[in-house]
Amino acid sequence: GAEENTAGNSKESGSLWFVVTFHAVFAAACGLALYPCLAGENAPYPSGYAVSVLVVAYSVVMVAMTQSRYPDLYKIWEFAAILSVFQVLPDWFLNDALSSLEFPNDGVFRFGGAVSWYMAMMWTIPIFLVVWSCKGTGEPTGCGKASSSSSKASCRSGGSVCSGHRCL
Repeated sequence: GAEENTAGNSKESGSLWFVVTFHAVFAAACGLALYPCLAGENAPYPSGYAVSVLVVAYSVVMVAMTQSRYPDLYKIWEFAAILSVFQVLPDWFLNDALSSLEFPNDGVFRFGGAVSWYMAMMWTIPIFLVVWSCKGTGEPTGCGKASSSSSKASCRSGGSVCSGHRCL
């Protein structure tokens, strides 16, 4: 029991380190890539090109680094990437039907002339972070099924008591 827990904590520590470090480096890369675009018309390249490269790089590196080393993170990325593709539809609707959202002309292909193509990948980043930060043990806990005095026995028999997102 204790050995498994130590190994699990080590793996969790490794994935925590990876997620924090990866996103810190990615944020710095975003700043470096997008800073020249602040020059507006005098920018050396359109902001859409920079964002396109950044979102593709994010996914390529995330897959390469997580697929075999951190499969739980890869599964989160996979879910986030699929969901992100579908986020184009509400963005398109908000732009065309409601005129409540407008995307600047950033020099890249746009779905329906409204939504920059990279938006199909851009939502992957915040969705990944939200799902990763909320993940628990990976199994439903059924919070509230057992009293706190019998929590360990209850967890083994399918019930649980919740504290944060761990079965006690």
